[in-house]
Amino acid sequence: MSDYWEAVVIGELLRDKYQLEAEMRAHPNDHTLRARYFDILNGISRSHLGSFFAVLPEITTPLLFRGASSDVWNLQQVFLDRQYDMEIPEPGRILDLGAYVGYTAVYFANRFPSASIISVEPPGSNFHTLVANTAAYPNIRCLPAAVWHEHVELTLADCSYGDWGLSFRPGDTDRPEENVPGYTITNILEMHGWNGVDLIKSSSHGGRVDALLRPRPDWLERTATLITRPGAQGWQAGDAEKLAAALPKAEFQRSSHGPLVIFSRRLMEFRPLDPPASTLHLIARTPQTRAFTLSNVKDRLSFYRFGYAGIQLTPNPPGSPPASVVMRLKLTGHSRFNATIGTGKAPPSLVRFKVQIVDADTGAIALCAEHSIHENVTFDWDAEFAPAWGLYEVILSTENIEAEEGDASMRQTAHLIDPRLL
Repeated sequence: MSDYWEAVVIGELLRDKYQLEAEMRAHPNDHTLRARYFDILNGISRSHLGSFFAVLPEITTPLLFRGASSDVWNLQQVFLDRQYDMEIPEPGRILDLGAYVGYTAVYFANRFPSASIISVEPPGSNFHTLVANTAAYPNIRCLPAAVWHEHVELTLADCSYGDWGLSFRPGDTDRPEENVPGYTITNILEMHGWNGVDLIKSSSHGGRVDALLRPRPDWLERTATLITRPGAQGWQAGDAEKLAAALPKAEFQRSSHGPLVIFSRRLMEFRPLDPPASTLHLIARTPQTRAFTLSNVKDRLSFYRFGYAGIQLTPNPPGSPPASVVMRLKLTGHSRFNATIGTGKAPPSLVRFKVQIVDADTGAIALCAEHSIHENVTFDWDAEFAPAWGLYEVILSTENIEAEEGDASMRQTAHLIDPRLL
């Protein structure tokens, strides 16, 4: 195929892809649109090498997939076939064993934004793609390793199903850079300071049933849900019996969801290890779309986000209207505002920080609080108000109420780190 016709083909595929992405945003639950979209993604993957992005309405970040790989098949399992769209207790800690390129981790991070997730995948191209897909999610930590029933060095044994079907065996290679660390689940939990895990997602490839259940581990007593699946060739000899023995009916209810097998703890009083907090972060730590309105902000450098949950809101000169940012949020009994506020080293000044929480329907003021600090100061600001429910406008503002004369370009900086409602 000539370069010209190759450009025409990929151009048409990408044009159709962008059009369907726009239609899915308008109709996120239209399965027909979604199926057509995945037909396009498969067309791209089956005809072009390179890296591309899938954009799905329920996921707040684009998802990288590699052409001519098994990525689109896994993407389809998670977001078209919805294999993990099942009823499970809301977890505080999730262990994603065999995370591949991160699609399941990203799905869980969007569904359970308060959960902490450890994604385990052997080092290599899959792991690099996993890191790229999860980089925007501070609640996802990636571990370049394989899961085994003992702590050993492993080497690649087979890749019969491409990047999706890697399997390993104990032993070193002549090239140390190709060795893969094998950890038990207990090792992984200890490395991250966890004494248990609410949800484990795994498959039975390469002895993972043994990794999960031989011998019966202490962490299993503190696990609410285990999701597994047989390998591409079905269960290995004795796997089903091992699962049944380690996860007895008296403790776990077994069910199926497509090819997945779910073991759910029967004890109704079981609670997640880290129950999701009711904290409402104004600058969301996980990626999500949230509208805001700026007032009296003079230029693009006067307001911006930094890190995962910080904003700079530069105050205007004394006597000028305060600079402000407004967000409309749904409160569910929140009764405290908290943030770390700070100013820069120069020039000398006194900056007033102000927060207002106003009922969006009635205009009633739930909170109006302020705190002033001099230059080069940080302060942990906490203000209480009566518990509030419903739609409210949260207004953050800064103003310079004292400043020494000097270079007008040397404006004082004002930072709010993780402003949140509790």
